[in-house]
Amino acid sequence: VGGPGRPGGGAAGVMREALEAMRAAWPQLGVDPRAALRELLQEAVFCDSGTSGGPDAGEGGVAQLPALLAACMDSGMPEDLQCLALHSIATLSDPGARQAQGSAAKSRLEAGVPPLTPKVVNSVLVRLIPRQPLLCLNALAALALQEDCRCYFGAQMSLLQFLAHCCQQPSAAAASASACSVEAMSLQRSAARCLANLSSYPAASEWMAQSSALRAALIGAEDFTVRAY
Repeated sequence: VGGPGRPGGGAAGVMREALEAMRAAWPQLGVDPRAALRELLQEAVFCDSGTSGGPDAGEGGVAQLPALLAACMDSGMPEDLQCLALHSIATLSDPGARQAQGSAAKSRLEAGVPPLTPKVVNSVLVRLIPRQPLLCLNALAALALQEDCRCYFGAQMSLLQFLAHCCQQPSAAAASASACSVEAMSLQRSAARCLANLSSYPAASEWMAQSSALRAALIGAEDFTVRAY
């Protein structure tokens, strides 16, 4: 499989074929097989981040990782795999999260380069924010540390308004999550972190400065971390 004369050969070709097989089989799988496949895919992601000693470790594995995550975020993929991709982005794009993960995530993921462009990530965020707001905002906060992503997302006024809503009315925003239970304080903290990381983009900074309601919500928050942002 994936020999030199075969298009898309090598580990990347094998992974694409595996993802297509997972997409086709997912509706027929039970809870336990799905959980096992998610775990295997997560291991593959972190091996590609440069922790494995195999042939795809290091720079070669890192180069394949954006394609793997972008494929998982395709609209035709099961939601579980799209969520796994966002979780991986949140971990691998954030130095602090990588350190907390330990040896499972040594290499920083550089988003903003095809096929893992801000537009691709934005598509999955738009689909999943109503269902998984905390997961989406954690990924966004990590991506906003990278300039290309910060410029793209910092120009999205509807996104900034949603982040402000999560800061001003965290309980209402958390209650609207349709796929899982979300703690209001955690959602508010993640939204404040997103805004802080986007604030170096001029348009985003100007918009935030003009919102007295947002400033009041951040200053008056019960969570010290939110107030610090």
